[in-house]
Amino acid sequence: MRGDRTNRPAWLGYAAAVFAVAVGAAARHALFNGPGAHGPYVTFFPAVCIAALFGGFFPGLLATALSVAYNLISWDPVSYPVNLPVLFIFVGTGIFIAFFASVLTRAERRAHEADKKAALAAEREQAALALQESRKASEELLRESEREFAAMFERAAVGKSLSDPATRRMLRVNQAFADMLGYEVEDLCGKSFVDITHPEDHEKDLTGYDKVRDGTADKWQYEKRYIRKDGSILWADVSGNIIRYEDGRPERTIAVIQDITQRKHMEEELRNYRLELEERVRKRTAELVRANDELRNKTEIIDFAHDAILIRDMEGRIAFWNIGARETYGFDSDRALGQIAHKLLQSVFPVPLEEITGIVLAKGEWKGEVKQTRANGESMIVDSRWAIQVGKEGQPVGFLEVNRDITEKKIVDEKLRKADRAFRTLSAFNQAMVRQTDEMELLQQLCRIVAEVGGYRLVWVGFARNDEKKSVVPVASAGDCDEGYLARADISWADGERGRGPCGVSIRTGKPAVSQNSETNPAFAPWRREAVQRGIASSISLPLIVEGTVIGAIGIYASEPDAFDPAESDLLNDLAQNLSYGIASIRSEQKRRDSEEALRVYAARLELINRELQEFAFAAAHDLQEPLRKVQTFCDLAIRRSASSLDSTSREYLDKVVKSTSRMRALLHDMLQFSRVAENPVGPFKTINLSRIVREAADVFEVSIKETGCRMMIEQMPAIEADESQMSRLFQNLLANALKFRAPLNPRIRVYTRSEIDGFCEICVEDNGIGFDQQFAEQIFKPFERLHGRGGYEGTGMGLAICRKIAERHCGTISVESREGVGSTFILRLPVKQSGVECGAGAQ
Repeated sequence: MRGDRTNRPAWLGYAAAVFAVAVGAAARHALFNGPGAHGPYVTFFPAVCIAALFGGFFPGLLATALSVAYNLISWDPVSYPVNLPVLFIFVGTGIFIAFFASVLTRAERRAHEADKKAALAAEREQAALALQESRKASEELLRESEREFAAMFERAAVGKSLSDPATRRMLRVNQAFADMLGYEVEDLCGKSFVDITHPEDHEKDLTGYDKVRDGTADKWQYEKRYIRKDGSILWADVSGNIIRYEDGRPERTIAVIQDITQRKHMEEELRNYRLELEERVRKRTAELVRANDELRNKTEIIDFAHDAILIRDMEGRIAFWNIGARETYGFDSDRALGQIAHKLLQSVFPVPLEEITGIVLAKGEWKGEVKQTRANGESMIVDSRWAIQVGKEGQPVGFLEVNRDITEKKIVDEKLRKADRAFRTLSAFNQAMVRQTDEMELLQQLCRIVAEVGGYRLVWVGFARNDEKKSVVPVASAGDCDEGYLARADISWADGERGRGPCGVSIRTGKPAVSQNSETNPAFAPWRREAVQRGIASSISLPLIVEGTVIGAIGIYASEPDAFDPAESDLLNDLAQNLSYGIASIRSEQKRRDSEEALRVYAARLELINRELQEFAFAAAHDLQEPLRKVQTFCDLAIRRSASSLDSTSREYLDKVVKSTSRMRALLHDMLQFSRVAENPVGPFKTINLSRIVREAADVFEVSIKETGCRMMIEQMPAIEADESQMSRLFQNLLANALKFRAPLNPRIRVYTRSEIDGFCEICVEDNGIGFDQQFAEQIFKPFERLHGRGGYEGTGMGLAICRKIAERHCGTISVESREGVGSTFILRLPVKQSGVECGAGAQ
């Protein structure tokens, strides 16, 4: 009726006091004749009450003082002498009313604060719901990260496998590995790697694997042979490491498998070719040395040799030119004879010609590789062997030179060298990538490995920007070139002059781009001068594709033209794909770590807020009990002592104060109980008989059960591990709720066990009471929620909230099934054993 006085200005109370006294004075003159009729203060009691209730203690005192002053001023002391007892009674009553009003004001202020605290409790519940949603979102993000990892594992260009260290069985392989062996992925999963390994490699395979598993080595890498499904042999370079639990026990092994079968075959063919060549040259040289004295008599035999054989005098002029030389170089004998050999063939020797001549004169022979030119201008490389020719008296008279064309062999060797360096680069980077967790460090490590292991002139990684110029920004580099080259390169991936180089083309198209000659390639013109100054002759750019988007490129520069043949380009492209996979993995892992950290910080903050709110609610509920008790006591005293002098309205006001105080005490008591349940630790857990607990709870309501004629049925229930005091409180609240909302006729309450599944038991408290609409099944468990208002049923709306809190703190749940006018069944799902139960499992 008075509204909220906690924020009312003070002057308004004093103004109300003056106004009320003025109204009282006017009423006195209007209703009574003479200053002493019916007493001078009858019309001023309401004025004092209004001033005190509206403004508080001091406005009430002001109204009392003004009333006394007015009566004394207007009093006729001659006709009516001053009645001092009446004066004192009026003053005392005014002071009491003012004091009583101040007590009500403080109680109202505390009630206002309690409302604020209740609002804080509601906000805490909203925060808990927000935390639950955040956890769900984080779990979904983690699942998405795992799906991304699985997709990247499957899309890897190299073979990959995930194995169990204990059984050595493959748990997971990607499609690339299955294709290498000719199996389906499902066929390999569950197989031991021993089943598909060549028998001769078993011991090496198991030894390396066991060293890593036992902790004597951090990783393994070796070449081995697999047996394909069709029985053929697959040579592979296998590298990997082991993933361990926090206590050091092995969890999983991950391996990267590179197919090197082609390289092994090339090496074997080259080895056989070299052995054959060396054997043939050795035999031929021996034959030539032995037949030196008979050479002039057997020129017809030498003339038909496949190798180029020529004899020249001490000045280098050609004296003999066989058919093999004519077929090798394209010069006829008529044109060759008499010519200086190294001038005719434009020979380029590995060391000065004078030094070679000195070696032959000193040792009798020399061998080495010489670059020469055919008659049609083509360059060629020959394996050259020289032997000294001596005269009859043993003096040197000339040189026998046997040259074999090894140009094709050198081309094969060069291709093998390039493929080998690319493969070694790829293998070294794959090993490094397995251990790297930082993106920038991974990029820098890539550049360093490619530059050092591959021997390239410059290696760098650039990221594509979506700015106006579509620029490419270098983020990592390595090599012996001046770093200023990249700073001034101003590379773009737009379709313009500075975007038509290998880097811009590879980013724009998503495919590798090569410039085989920096001096002749028109697209390389913007960078030609500085590239030539730094010894850059050719380059390749490989796109970095992460999640289907080109994010940048790897630039690799070589010092020789035509440095990147298709085989080497394919291996380097595999390297770029592996780097893309590594970047995607690191970014995915970083997202996961960021999400976990954000969730941890948010959970800690909510934990702190929740703890502070619980402490505040407990303290507030506890501290407000005593002031409310005093308010109720003084109100009762005022009613008893002043009952005869109070009119019906005042008595009604005081009754409402007493009822409101009683309700507030009940609310604070229930808040205190709820706070204790939420804050205090559960325990100790011990095995209790639920049947006994329920019967003891029913005994508390023995009188109510008899008065209402309620039929109580308690069936046999299991023994569970729980906190006995909290279980007793839980069933007392449920039984009290059933009795409160009982049926008007023949009320019935039944407590029984519905099921015991997966270590949980379901206890039902069933009644045939008034029930409610099922749509409110969750609302009734919230604090202070009441479906029926305050008119017909007592209570604060905290009993079922306390029940849910007790169930949750026992890792269980509580729910309700109800029909309006039929009754309700409250279902408790509680673990039989607390050991090994995770809270939340009961909700399943």
